Amino acid sequence: MRRHAAIAIAVVAAVCVAIAAVFGALHVVRAPPHVELKVLSIRVDDVNGSPALVVRFELRGGSASNLVFRLLDPSGKLIDSTRAGNGTAVLKLAPNRRAVNILSYRRFVLEALYMGYEIYRGNVSVWGATPIYISLIDAYAIEKKGCGYIPRDIGMDVKNLGDTPLYITNRTFIIYGPGGACYPLLNGDYYVVPPHGETIVKFRVVCPNYSCTNTLPGSGLRVVVVGLSENITVDVHVPINAAIGVAPPNS
Repeated sequence: MRRHAAIAIAVVAAVCVAIAAVFGALHVVRAPPHVELKVLSIRVDDVNGSPALVVRFELRGGSASNLVFRLLDPSGKLIDSTRAGNGTAVLKLAPNRRAVNILSYRRFVLEALYMGYEIYRGNVSVWGATPIYISLIDAYAIEKKGCGYIPRDIGMDVKNLGDTPLYITNRTFIIYGPGGACYPLLNGDYYVVPPHGETIVKFRVVCPNYSCTNTLPGSGLRVVVVGLSENITVDVHVPINAAIGVAPPNS
């Protein structure tokens, strides 16, 4: 009996030691660092051709080199992450994509981790770009002997009242002219209209099927702006005659 009792006591003691070891391991963790993060401002801006969240912050009690910002969608899926710089962090809303327009309401989750510990979490909402005013500001033509004037360059004024950048590309415009469809060639890959800003967009008009026989009095170019919003279609008539101006030198 004494032998069995001793064995039982030994087993219980071993189990207690094992339990103590497990619970001890669970509780022996590093305490979170004593740092304080203050977010000063959050805005959406164009960063190298992509819409991005620009976060200005102030960190006390630690080094920014240990701070990582993460941008998540509402379901918790990671969109972008970055190691913070000196008071500024940049997170792209559409990583690996350029000239992407955000034209509707979006909600994101912004979190900050310091040495792996979450020290900040908050919701960020954007309403998207809002192109409210697109108008013709100038148009130029070149004179072709025996053919009158041929459309050459067009300038348009584009305003954006939204809170995200608006990107204008060759796909933004559809152009119809005498002889059929024409197409635009922007001066560059894209134009950026900043949030609450305005930009002059200029492009050259190319009409492969342009024919003098199709250039009748009153004819012109029809410029249609598409793809910027479900509620906006801008139809601009550009007359083809001397009144629209002569192309600048070396154009």
